[in-house]
Amino acid sequence: MQIRFMGTGAADFSELLETEYKDILSPKARRSSSMLINDTVLVDCGPHVLDSFRIQGLDPSKVTDLLVTHLHSDHYNKSNVAKLAAQCKQPLRMWYRAGATPTPMENVVFCPVEPGETFETEHMKCVALAANHKSFPLHYDIEIDGARLFYGTDGAWLLNDTFYAMMKRNYHCMVLDATVGDYNGDYRLGEHNSIPMIRLMAASFRSQNVVAEDGVIILTHLARTLHKPHSEIAPKLAEEGYTVAYDGLCMNING
Repeated sequence: MQIRFMGTGAADFSELLETEYKDILSPKARRSSSMLINDTVLVDCGPHVLDSFRIQGLDPSKVTDLLVTHLHSDHYNKSNVAKLAAQCKQPLRMWYRAGATPTPMENVVFCPVEPGETFETEHMKCVALAANHKSFPLHYDIEIDGARLFYGTDGAWLLNDTFYAMMKRNYHCMVLDATVGDYNGDYRLGEHNSIPMIRLMAASFRSQNVVAEDGVIILTHLARTLHKPHSEIAPKLAEEGYTVAYDGLCMNING
């Protein structure tokens, strides 16, 4: 399984995305969080994802499935979803939490799913998991060719049913919300993770076989105004066993 981070930022986008970093990717100006799997499965389609396709020379027409984590505008931009769908070679399947009512658009097959529901395509097997956030949130348990991936952003901590569904899954890769920096006392603890929160969760992930012994934990959705520069936090957190994602990071996850 190949994963590529199309964006790794939270909603506090830098104005430099309109000028200095308009045509390049840089951790100094993170785009809206999104991830592309095997060139065919896109997680979230916010305001910057099509720019990320263009800058990296990737072909959006290969995308067959869009997994929507929730309907906040930095993760779901209906104009960009419509533009993406118009380029797709076949109707774009859009998966999202049941109860939401996205705007109808051409060349899109709407696929609402309930938390706990399993769905399969020719590319993947996926379980929708309840998330601790607003606007019809979901996390995703994704399995492709024996490689197991957990994608959990936005969201804080884990809901009880979700954690029990994840136990002993032995994910080869976990992608976690890391909106808040390495400090305590932030008011967002009900909907976003901080680095201290991640440390607490990671210990349980390891002890309960949520993550495989050699599995990687990747942090994304970093708020520009709540973190120190990437050049400072990435080496420090790497020493603790975490990978801090940046726009354009591409990794192969083996089962």
